Amino acid sequence: MNARFYRSAHGFSVVFVLSSLILITFVTRLAQPNKIVDDAYITLRYASNLANGAGLVFNPGEWVLGTTAPLHAIVLAGLRRLLPSALSLTHIVVGVNALYDAISVIAIALTFAHLSRSWVLGLCSAASLAVLPALVDYASAGMETSLYVMLIWLTTLLVARQRLAWAGITAVLAALTRPEAIALIALVGLVVLFSGNGSRRNQLLSAFDTLLPALTIIAGWLAITTYAYGSPLPQSAATKLGGRVYELAGDETYWMVLQTQRNLVPWLTFEAKNKPDAWLAGLPTLGLWLTGAALLMWRNWRPGILAAFTLIFAVGVSLSNPVPNWWHLATLSALAFPVVVAGAGGLLRMGYLPLRLAMLTRHRRIRQLIQGGLWLIVSSATLAATGYLIQPHLNRYNLQRVAWPQLPLSALQLKPSYDAQRERDYGIVAETLSQMQVGNARVAAPEIGAFGYAYDGPILDSIGLVSPVAARHYPIPKDELLTNNAVPRQLVQHEQPEFVMSLDVFIANSLLKDAAFTSRYQPVMRGKSDIFGSHSLLLFARHDFADRWRIDKLDMVAQFGDSIRLHDTFVEPRSAYGGNRVNIGLLWSGKAMPNDYKVFVHAFDADGKRVAQSDAPPDPPLALWAQNVVYLDWHSLELPTDLDLHRAHFIVGLYHASTGQRLPISHADRSQVVEGGLMIRD
Repeated sequence: MNARFYRSAHGFSVVFVLSSLILITFVTRLAQPNKIVDDAYITLRYASNLANGAGLVFNPGEWVLGTTAPLHAIVLAGLRRLLPSALSLTHIVVGVNALYDAISVIAIALTFAHLSRSWVLGLCSAASLAVLPALVDYASAGMETSLYVMLIWLTTLLVARQRLAWAGITAVLAALTRPEAIALIALVGLVVLFSGNGSRRNQLLSAFDTLLPALTIIAGWLAITTYAYGSPLPQSAATKLGGRVYELAGDETYWMVLQTQRNLVPWLTFEAKNKPDAWLAGLPTLGLWLTGAALLMWRNWRPGILAAFTLIFAVGVSLSNPVPNWWHLATLSALAFPVVVAGAGGLLRMGYLPLRLAMLTRHRRIRQLIQGGLWLIVSSATLAATGYLIQPHLNRYNLQRVAWPQLPLSALQLKPSYDAQRERDYGIVAETLSQMQVGNARVAAPEIGAFGYAYDGPILDSIGLVSPVAARHYPIPKDELLTNNAVPRQLVQHEQPEFVMSLDVFIANSLLKDAAFTSRYQPVMRGKSDIFGSHSLLLFARHDFADRWRIDKLDMVAQFGDSIRLHDTFVEPRSAYGGNRVNIGLLWSGKAMPNDYKVFVHAFDADGKRVAQSDAPPDPPLALWAQNVVYLDWHSLELPTDLDLHRAHFIVGLYHASTGQRLPISHADRSQVVEGGLMIRD
């Protein structure tokens, strides 16, 4: 009875802790603000087109496989068809990524519990992934990282359980999520091959039978993609492999892989000044990781494919990606950190093992008491070591800003790792084009994610990742290459799209210095931007098409003076990223004014008390405004940390810098006009 009670209590404890980790996994992902990154929007556009019946394409009617994450897009398309239309794809992708991470947590717990014979160690390793900021970042950013990590951990679990046929299937699905997983397929194939008995011929036949379901999926995918697209190789992969687009980064990725080590354990809290320092600081991490890898293979060598794939992945990313992608390094962290935690626990268990095997056969009760005491000590030490390793990751959250009894969800939001303002700007440009009713106009752009998701028309990808015609114009001449993503001058001359949209840094040495371009295209929209060292986001219209761009097509919120029109306002809260900063976006148009005017933005709390203000000239100044051009102007405010943004309001307006006289407001809701300014809310 006592043994049965112990097993029941132990089982309940395991289920309770694992359920808690799953809940934590969901809460930490779903608590993040909407911050879908530009590359994730590309997959969302593929998913949207597939769900709408246009096929797995970026531009309907153009059968080009540009995405390297087709499985992610296919799953999202299926969910788009099944779930209510009121639920946007940006919400669906965050929810399904949280589900993928929860499955990864379960797979890690089962894997290490099975291999170490310790649920404590399995649950500790799983806990590390539940709160890992790198994975939380990219799960809430909409990337395929969570699906990829889940399939790799499921493959490891299935190999550990010797379910090799299923492991082959999950490895193939991982390759349909990210092409680097071809190495995982090869590793599973080796495991299957060397797991057989008998002659070499019998081993090959047995391996073929085991991997037949996976081979069937591969054959079917190759046949479908060859028929539909002409080649199974994604256009984006072909462009990158050709080395025609990214030419400036050198060994940046190699350096970033080294720097990523500091995110794994507490003692790496500094920025290494050089690569030898980074390697030296990473030695403790490497030691724990090697111990964890040994634990994977302690009783069965087969799960060691995870360690082998992690090494292959790290080396492959370093060598094959001239431009670093942080989601690759998030994958590396998600594969390595649970192994590091298992390594710490494994070292403790290795010290406990000799005592556990001590010869006390004549005193069974004493032996049981000693072993039970040692089990408690080692388990407690393992939990403490896990907490020590996880603690620096918790610092990425805003937990220290709140009292624990009143823990709000905002405390689980991560501090900034990037600014999503670029994506918001691209969305505003797309919305403006839609209001202009430009029809099926083609827009050339070097960044096509957020803009492509918000714009319904065809897009010419000037990088060539989804537009094969662009790849013909690479490598770009050195005198035009100020930075990566530079737009080839010859591409625009050859294709003559109706619109060209780009950050100024991407066209500074090419289109902006091309007399043919400036004579054929005119600027119609400009936004303030500092992304990648730029100053402006620019939209140009071809002259013979510019008559469709008319300011009177845009809604007007208010008019200031005789000629300055405010078409829209945007409140972009940044409180989720630490502090309480808010960006106020203003979409203007109007005639140039010679006088020196400034924009004022005042913030008020629920009691009407002014708590913050910003006074700055619009960018560009009114004296430089051109007629029939729309300007997106951003102003930033630092609000008090105790201010409830949803109960706050803002007043914006224009005033003469010398006299302080405010421009009168007309054509606005009179209830929104307060003290010579226009009141706006979140």
